Amino acid sequence: MRNTLKTLMISAMLVLPVGAHAQSMSLDDAMKKHKGHSVEWIAEATGESETDVTTALLANYRVPIDADEFDEVWEKLTEWENPLFITIVAGTVIEVHSKIPMGSYSQGFYNLNSMDGLSGHFQPKNMEAIYIIEEPSREGGVARQVAFYDKGGKRIFGIFVNRLASGGEHDPATLVQFQAMNEYYKAQAGG
Repeated sequence: MRNTLKTLMISAMLVLPVGAHAQSMSLDDAMKKHKGHSVEWIAEATGESETDVTTALLANYRVPIDADEFDEVWEKLTEWENPLFITIVAGTVIEVHSKIPMGSYSQGFYNLNSMDGLSGHFQPKNMEAIYIIEEPSREGGVARQVAFYDKGGKRIFGIFVNRLASGGEHDPATLVQFQAMNEYYKAQAGG
């Protein structure tokens, strides 16, 4: 009987998804214990939405921007010297090292006006929130991004301050542009 119970317990553990143990962790605990993990990782580990995780970050890690401000935010991002566009879908990370192109609206889409580098189209009306995020990274240091979230609380994409090839340092010109944008929206949010 004892061996049968032990075998059943081991079998049950083998079929649990990898994140099942972490999903019992509270959002607060996950953020403290796994500092530097991505918003996506913490959301998966806790069963919370990415928007909820972002909102729960300490106030000095994020600045909220109303999604209605998309046009203004995007225009500011086109000025960045050395941005990195990242989207994560089904565990796949797509990175595009490219200037952010201006776009124009047509048939409900925002169409990026570029044939080189970052191109495509998307619907800003499907965005629920935009955040400027400065958070500790797993490698040490700080990750800095402007993140765009959909109505389901998933990050659509983030535009990051890129790092120099020579090391982990942020590109100085882009860092200055990020900091100016961060301060502007903090003031707008009353912070």
